[in-house]
Amino acid sequence: MKADKDLKIVIIGLGYLMEYIAPCYQKLLGENLATNVVGVTADAADVERKEKAIGIRVILNDNLKALREMEPDFIFFAPPPSVAPGLTESVLVPYFREIRQAGKPIPTLYVFPPNPVGKFYMDKLGEDLKIVNILPNMINEIAGENVTAAGFTMITFPDDQDNWKQEDLDFLRRFWAPLGNTVFLNPAQVKAALSVSCVNQMLSEIFYDVADIDCCAVTAAQLGEAARAYHLQNLGRNQ
Repeated sequence: MKADKDLKIVIIGLGYLMEYIAPCYQKLLGENLATNVVGVTADAADVERKEKAIGIRVILNDNLKALREMEPDFIFFAPPPSVAPGLTESVLVPYFREIRQAGKPIPTLYVFPPNPVGKFYMDKLGEDLKIVNILPNMINEIAGENVTAAGFTMITFPDDQDNWKQEDLDFLRRFWAPLGNTVFLNPAQVKAALSVSCVNQMLSEIFYDVADIDCCAVTAAQLGEAARAYHLQNLGRNQ
């Protein structure tokens, strides 16, 4: 693998999420950021702002141009889930065909829509593809306090994919470190993990709201304790 600062990245679907994770690739590339990352967006009115905010070159609506120019080591694929299958057919399939015919290295694919799952891309682009679905940690601040280290990014590998080396796994942890911890999951686990994460966020808001009601002499911490006890009881794990 190349040195971190020399890696090249193309972002397909440069929206809010790809801006949010910018600290990860900014730290990775350092002074090489502007030359080693290209983002593609469909938002014509926001190209200039994104370039200034992130510090990278942004192309409007020409994914294949970005891929052919950069020949990236990593493709960050972040279109809306409803668009992902069509863009796979119109952009990724022809690009991967081109680089395979030219005998060039196959880029690693980081996919951010939870669906389609990784196996879909392997079927389309080749069984030797290194592919992960990624749900970044989105909890970074509570009441003005930085809580990034308490959260985790969920990384889902396709079933039966066995072409990841230890250095690839180390890189995943290193890349996502600015957003907290990383958790490696399989497709059967990720929906449950995502559900728990979403419910946890909603419950905390509910607990604080209930605690603020004058008629309820209870704290958010006490509500949390009661919820944990109820959950453990239902699991048969009373303490």
